[in-house]
Amino acid sequence: MKLICEYYWKNFEKNNIESINNLNNLMMQFPTLDKIKQIIRLKLISNTKELYVLKVILDLFEHYYKNFDLPTYERLLHDYISVAELFYSELSSNDCLVVYDCMKDHYELYEILTKKFNIYVNKNPSGYLKNLAKLKENYQNLVGGIDYSKFLK
Repeated sequence: MKLICEYYWKNFEKNNIESINNLNNLMMQFPTLDKIKQIIRLKLISNTKELYVLKVILDLFEHYYKNFDLPTYERLLHDYISVAELFYSELSSNDCLVVYDCMKDHYELYEILTKKFNIYVNKNPSGYLKNLAKLKENYQNLVGGIDYSKFLK
C-alpha cells in the first residue's frame, strides 16, 4: 500500500496531463465505490488486513475526489461519503482500533496519509463519522447549488 500511495502522491505533485492520466488509471484499478459498498453490505471483509486495505483505498478516493471532482464535487458528496459512512458505521470500536494500530505499525504509510494527503485517522468509528459529516457539510456549503448545466452555457 505504501508504494501505491507514493506513486499516487508523486503523480499528484507533478500535476501535468500525463500525471493526471496516471492517477485516473490508478484509481480505475481499485474496486469501484459500488463494489466496495457491496463488499461492506455482504460483510465480505474477513480480516484486519482487508479492513486496512479498504480503509487506505477509501482514503485515496477521498483525496482524489477532493482534488479532481470539480466543480460540483458530485462524486465526493454522493458516492464517496455514503460508502465511507457505511464502512465506518459497520466497523466495531475494536476493528477501528486494530486498523489504527496497523496503520501506526506502517509508519511511513501513516505519515504519507496523514501529512501529505491530510487524511483523518481515528481510534473509533464515531470520530470518522463526525469527520465525514463535517466534510459533507463543508463541501455542500462550498458548492451551494452549483450544477454542470451552469458551466455549459
